[in-house]
Amino acid sequence: MDDVATAPPAPTDGYDWGARSPRWVGVRSEWGWLGDTRVHLLRAAAAPGAPPDAPAQILLHPLGTGAWSWLEVMRPLTAYGPVMAPDLPGSGHTRPAHRRFASADHCARFVTELMAARGLDRVALHGHSMGGLVAVLVADLAPRSVRRLVLVAAPLPGRPDARGTGLGYRVALTAGQPVARVLMRVGLRSKVARVRRWLVEPDTPQARRALAGTDLTAFSPEFRRLLAEELLRLRLSWRADGALAGITAAFSALTVRQAAVREVIDRLTVPTLFLWGERDRFIPRELVDELVALRPDWRLEVLPTGHLVTWEVPDRYVAAVGP
Repeated sequence: MDDVATAPPAPTDGYDWGARSPRWVGVRSEWGWLGDTRVHLLRAAAAPGAPPDAPAQILLHPLGTGAWSWLEVMRPLTAYGPVMAPDLPGSGHTRPAHRRFASADHCARFVTELMAARGLDRVALHGHSMGGLVAVLVADLAPRSVRRLVLVAAPLPGRPDARGTGLGYRVALTAGQPVARVLMRVGLRSKVARVRRWLVEPDTPQARRALAGTDLTAFSPEFRRLLAEELLRLRLSWRADGALAGITAAFSALTVRQAAVREVIDRLTVPTLFLWGERDRFIPRELVDELVALRPDWRLEVLPTGHLVTWEVPDRYVAAVGP
């Protein structure tokens, strides 16, 4: 299971991703240690015209991906300040010391510890999908440091729903984990093979239904090639475990933990932008409307995309989050 076939080796420390695409020039890989975890992240310095006092932008990726998922927007975002995108534990190249450290709560603590280690006390957090849930938890843990939230299709609860709090859900989320882990590892092999085929022929009916309503033809050729390579890494057992932890976290936030997550949302005072794609098959419009009704001070922007907003319309994303 730990054979990643033709997946390329991990990037070296200092690697400039401009070698893969001119749009990624200046985005560099960095390696370091945070406790007993070896961490990989991407960084890009602020552009020359960026405000000198701009907060650092920290980008938190969706489940099953890694910091690379932000490559299409990292360089343009440097116009607003320096940018850092870590591989969260269980994703990318950051292998956790234990599979439980890939949970949303552990990832949130990981990000706050990374911020402290890097001396980042003024940040704007961008969180995509599961990364949005992590961003909300980080903002609650470090309210003085987080100056802004940008949430992209984040799995956050709307109004209370008693159907998701029953004993059956709780049992499924605990006792069902060993079985789910096996099914995840087996299922990912089949899913990876199919998505890689769709990337070669993105304008087919099957491809158009893939990836939660995302239009694969909108991806740049360079990003499509990178995605095909990175999908192979999901065959690593610890990456499959990390993806399962992300799915579990998202499902829990909308069901058995919805009250606790809603309390966190209620406590937030930071300015927040919520972006959502109108073709998103993971996060329904009804849930988005409920969330915005609970927090009318949050700004909602709807884009003509599926779930993977930054992959489809990176330019629209950068314009939407601008100051």
